[in-house]
Amino acid sequence: MRQAVLYGAIMGAFARLSPGGPAETVAPAVPAASRPVVSRKPGRILVAEDVAVNRTLALHQLRKLGYEADAVANGLEALQNLKSRPYTLVLMDGHMPEMDGFEATLRIRALAGAVRDIPIVAMTADALSGDHAKCLSAGMNDYISKPVDMKELERVLERWAAVGDPQ
Repeated sequence: MRQAVLYGAIMGAFARLSPGGPAETVAPAVPAASRPVVSRKPGRILVAEDVAVNRTLALHQLRKLGYEADAVANGLEALQNLKSRPYTLVLMDGHMPEMDGFEATLRIRALAGAVRDIPIVAMTADALSGDHAKCLSAGMNDYISKPVDMKELERVLERWAAVGDPQ
């Protein structure tokens, strides 16, 4: 029951933030012409996250920061997407079904070509320092804790997105 209530609350919040949602029916406090416009960032980010709400939240945060993004539910799907489309960066959950983020990272690093060097940032709820070392030893470039803070996400993306830009 608690998961359903939480899910409903999160999805309701997204509906209010989305164009055409309930919040858009009220006159904005700031005229549209003077609202800051988020410029479109180059490249595309892949989010590998098994929890649907977390995927939705990550995609929303990335779009709000000006990034285009795709999302997959496990490491195997991440590996398949990376082989078929160029990405700038991967946000990788460590613990997923089918193939976890650590195994997926090891396999990505073993691929031929430029894809093996793509920046991979771990997103995990495990905040222990040993987990940070595990992420780095698997070949991940950086680490961000969940729940993901927008400022921290922006900092990490600014640091790594330019490194992995396939342009």
